[in-house]
Amino acid sequence: MIESAELNNFRGFRHVQLSNLARINIVVGDNGSGKTALLEALFLASAASPEVALRFRGWRGVDSPSATGAPQELYDGLFLDLFHQFDKERAPFIELAGSSQDSRSLKIYYDKGEPTLLPFKEAQQVPSLAYVPISFEWKDASGQVNKVTPHLQPSGIVIPPPSQLTRDAAFLPARTPIPTSQNARRFSDLSKWGRETKFIATVKAQFKYIDSLTVEVDMGNPVIFVKLPWLDRKIPIYLASDGLNKLVTLLLHIAHSSGTALFVDEIENGIHFSRHEKLWEQLLSFAEEYQTQLFLTTHSLEYLKAAAPLMSKLPHDFALIQVYQENGVGNALVVAGTDAAAAIENDIEVRGNGSGALET
Repeated sequence: MIESAELNNFRGFRHVQLSNLARINIVVGDNGSGKTALLEALFLASAASPEVALRFRGWRGVDSPSATGAPQELYDGLFLDLFHQFDKERAPFIELAGSSQDSRSLKIYYDKGEPTLLPFKEAQQVPSLAYVPISFEWKDASGQVNKVTPHLQPSGIVIPPPSQLTRDAAFLPARTPIPTSQNARRFSDLSKWGRETKFIATVKAQFKYIDSLTVEVDMGNPVIFVKLPWLDRKIPIYLASDGLNKLVTLLLHIAHSSGTALFVDEIENGIHFSRHEKLWEQLLSFAEEYQTQLFLTTHSLEYLKAAAPLMSKLPHDFALIQVYQENGVGNALVVAGTDAAAAIENDIEVRGNGSGALET
C-alpha cells in the first residue's frame, strides 16, 4: 500500500507531499484544482509504460485526429503537458513510499542522449527530422531502473515494451465508459477461481431484484447479462441499470487490482444517493479482501456524508485529500479519517474553497 507520495513538477503541481495515506483515500477540491491530475500522477508512477500517459488525453475527452507537423512539435504535443507550466526544464518526478512493492519513483525528462532521427526515406516530407525524445524512468525499491523512451516513426509513435512487469493498477475515468467485454472477462476470471459468490451477493445486496448474473455471448462478444424477475429472458447489464453497471465495474476492478491500487475519478457518478452508505461498506470490504488501495475523487457532499459513519468507526482506513490552487499552482493536504469524519458530521465544508483548510 502507498503510505506517502511526493510530486514535483507534474502538471499544475510544483511540489506536493502526501503522507498518512490509507486504504481508501477520498480526493476533494474545486473544479480545476487538480484532483484528476493527482490521480494521474499516482497512476503513472504505479505503471511501467508511457502508453499510460497517452490514455490521459482520451480520458479527458480529447479527440485523436491524424496529427501533422514537425517531429518535435508532435512529440511536445503528446507529452509536454505533463511538465509543470509546460516548461521542458521542469522535469516531473514522482516518488511513492510504502510496502516494498509500492515504493517506487518515476522521472520524466527530455533525453538528449537518445537517437532522434526518423527514417531517411521521410527526409523530403518533413522540414526537420531531428527531435529530442522524452524518457520515462521508473525505479523500484531495489534500485532497478526501467527506462522507456517513445520514438516517432512514419507510422506513428513506437513505445518499447517495459523490461519488467508490474502489478496491474487500474484507472476508471469520469467520462470514458469501460468496455462491456472487459467487465465480462474479469467476471469470468472471478468465476474460474470460484470467487464469484461474494461478488454476486454484494451486487444483490444493492439491487435485490436481480435473479442472476452470467456471462453470455452477445453479437460475438462476452457481456454480463442479468435476469430480472419481470422479464422472461436475460438482458445485457448496461440495459438494466447504469448504477448496477457502475457497481459491477467498481467491484470487478477492485478484484482485478489485487495488491495494488484503483483510481476512480468522480466515484459518485451513476449511483443513487440512497445506495451510497452501503456502497462505502462494500468498497471497503472488497478493498480489504483483495488488498487493493483506493483513490477516489468526488464533488458530492451527499456521498461524503454517507461515508462519515464508516469513517468514524474505522478512521485508520480512510484519509481525505484536499486539493486546491494558490496563484495557479496546485497543492494538497491530507486530513486524517478521524478529523475528516468529525468535520463532515458537524457540517463543516471539507471540499475546499481554494485555501486547502477545512472551512468553518
